[in-house]
Amino acid sequence: MRAGPIVSVVTALLSGTTLADFYIYEGWSTYSTGLDPTTEFYFFPGPPDCDDVNTGYTPYSPSDDVSGDKTGVRCDGCNAYGDSIAPTELEFNTDLGHYSKLGSFA
Repeated sequence: MRAGPIVSVVTALLSGTTLADFYIYEGWSTYSTGLDPTTEFYFFPGPPDCDDVNTGYTPYSPSDDVSGDKTGVRCDGCNAYGDSIAPTELEFNTDLGHYSKLGSFA
């Protein structure tokens, strides 16, 4: 598994007075498909260590639609190959909740 940080949402304003304090990583895994890598997103409350990555995370799949009861991550401008980037759109529906962010992440 290889994971590269896509965005560190440390104090991103999500709505009104709500702030987020977590890290989102995009990476790829070959566990479920054998040799073909699949993209996955991982959410951590801080910078992850090896134990967090190996045992303490829930992978979420990319999706074009994460509305309603659909779980996953919709991200425009993401890249799982080690580049630290600022996506233009990020929406996720996970155990953290359902949130979306448009525009600059810088």
